[in-house]
Amino acid sequence: MNHTEREQYICSVCGKMYARKDGLKQHQMIHTGKIPYRCDVCDKTYARKDRLKQHKMIHTGERIHSKENSCLCDVCGKKYSTTSSLNKHKFIHSGHRSYLCDVCGKKFTRNSFLKNHYVTHTGARPFSCDVCNKTFRRKDTLKEHQRIHSGIRPYSCNICAKTFTQKGHLKLHEKTHTGEKPYSCNICGLGFTLSSNLKSHKVAHSGQKPYSCDVCGKKYAQKSTLKLHKEIHTGQKYSCDVCSKNLKTKKSFRKHKMIHARAIKE
Repeated sequence: MNHTEREQYICSVCGKMYARKDGLKQHQMIHTGKIPYRCDVCDKTYARKDRLKQHKMIHTGERIHSKENSCLCDVCGKKYSTTSSLNKHKFIHSGHRSYLCDVCGKKFTRNSFLKNHYVTHTGARPFSCDVCNKTFRRKDTLKEHQRIHSGIRPYSCNICAKTFTQKGHLKLHEKTHTGEKPYSCNICGLGFTLSSNLKSHKVAHSGQKPYSCDVCGKKYAQKSTLKLHKEIHTGQKYSCDVCSKNLKTKKSFRKHKMIHARAIKE
C-alpha cells in the first residue's frame, strides 16, 4: 500500500479523518463527553492523556523547554505550559473587553469570566460540597474548598515551604516575606498587606462597632476582636508548660509565653 492508498479512519459523527485508529478514538471522546484522565491534584479531567500530562506541569512548575520562550508573557513575565494558554492570557493585556453583561453593563475579556459574573445577579449556587453541603457559585471554588477536607495542599511557598490549598492564599502569604503593604489608610497612613485588613481598620476611625457579643452584648469594631473576646465565655484555659499559669485567651497566652522566651535570651 503506497502513501496515497493509506487507510483513513473517519469519524462517523463529524466526518473528520485520522491516519491512525488511536487518533480517531481520542477524537471521538469529544462527541461522547467521556473524559477519563483525571488530575490527582486538582481533579480536573481531560479526554487525552497527553493533555493531562501537560496540565500537571502547572502543579510541578515544569515547562516544555523547547517552547519556554514562546510560553512566556512579554508584558508581565507570567509563564504558561502551552502557547494556547499564553494567547488567552495575553488578551487580558490587550484591553479589549468584548463580552458585555446585559444586566449591569460590566465588560469582560473572556466569555468564561462573563459566565462566572452572571451568577452574582442570579444568586444561584449550583455547586455543593458532598462532605459539608456548603454551596458555591463556581465549580473551581468548590474544588478549592474540597481540599480542606482532603488535606491536599498543592501550593508551596519557596521561601519557608508553608503549603496552601489555594494559589491566592499562597500569593497573599508571599507578601509577608517581601514586606509589601500596598493598601494604606488615607486617614492615618498605616499600611496593610490585604485590602480586607484595611477595610476592617477603617471601621476603627469611623467609631462604629458593628460586631456584638451574643453572650454579654459587648461591641467591637472588628470581627477578629469579637472572636478573641468570645474565648472568655467558653471557659477554655490555656496552660503555660513552663510555669503552669492558666490564661483565658490565646492572645494573652502568646503574650505570656514571650516573657519566658525573652528570659531565655537574656
